[in-house]
Amino acid sequence: MNKPKLIIWGGFWTEHRENLLLEELNSHASVNAFFLRENLEQYFTIVSITSFLDALDILHHKDAVAVLSTFQAGFTRLKQDKPNIFEEIKKNFNGKIASIVDFASLQPYAEDILFTVLKPEKNWKGCIKRFVNRSDVIHMGWSAAAKYCTPNQKKEPTRIFLDHGHYSGDDFTGVFVSALNKLSLDTSIPQFEVYLQENKGIGSWPLGTSWHDEKYDRQQKVSWPDIMSEYGKSHIFCVTHRESAGLGVIEAAMSGALIYIPHEGSPFIRSELLETGLKHRLLPLNEEYIYKQLKADIIKGVHCQENREMVERTHDWSIAAKRIAQIFT
Repeated sequence: MNKPKLIIWGGFWTEHRENLLLEELNSHASVNAFFLRENLEQYFTIVSITSFLDALDILHHKDAVAVLSTFQAGFTRLKQDKPNIFEEIKKNFNGKIASIVDFASLQPYAEDILFTVLKPEKNWKGCIKRFVNRSDVIHMGWSAAAKYCTPNQKKEPTRIFLDHGHYSGDDFTGVFVSALNKLSLDTSIPQFEVYLQENKGIGSWPLGTSWHDEKYDRQQKVSWPDIMSEYGKSHIFCVTHRESAGLGVIEAAMSGALIYIPHEGSPFIRSELLETGLKHRLLPLNEEYIYKQLKADIIKGVHCQENREMVERTHDWSIAAKRIAQIFT
């Protein structure tokens, strides 16, 4: 029996004509496209369109049951930026048009279906959103690749990883660095080391050095396999800025890391995501508190394999793919 055809439109905003390769993944759109293809192939014959610029290629496959954009709200973006192309696709493509979003906001969307990382709200606000959205909103889930996000931590020294700074909002890397510098003066704890992602790439942080404010440049890419390698060596992963979802956070958790999440008024990662199984600590943005928590966890030790097993049961890409397949088959 022939499998139905599904188009995955996602990868790069620039020219790109080939299927995505693991070593070139460097964005949410490319990571989502790669792993959804890998996990949806059991249900569909997959056609990959890997450049935002090639949206019209969708019309070469009018027999597809749907096209799924891994560019966030990709068809809404296309309608805004290139309305003529969007209208041509909408008029001539017979299947459903869908996109991935972190969550459905209070705006009209061009898509027939939105697949969300966060669960749709079931309160009055959710009802208003559904009325305004004009799209069906389906929960896809918060996903990471269990096949590739694997724990590879040494027993000692404890490795702490600081996430990259924020590209537009407030960044609190300096609070963690101050706590870690204080920790480095404490002779009562086992050895530890600190790594972080900066604009110049991933490297070790020289303890005792004051933090320099740095606005994260999203164009300074680190390849996905290199980042996963670092996550797999890390016992503790520190979130340094607010995230609407945070792909790196769930990938670090899948790699076995204990996740440190600041809380200032509200958690830097949405509360509903934290209820889904990953091992984490909620911390006030306070140098002394973070210092004491780090000290306690380094002395006690982090059980990375147990952490990974908790996340693997609920957050692998195969689960998201099954939810998507149920809508289109």
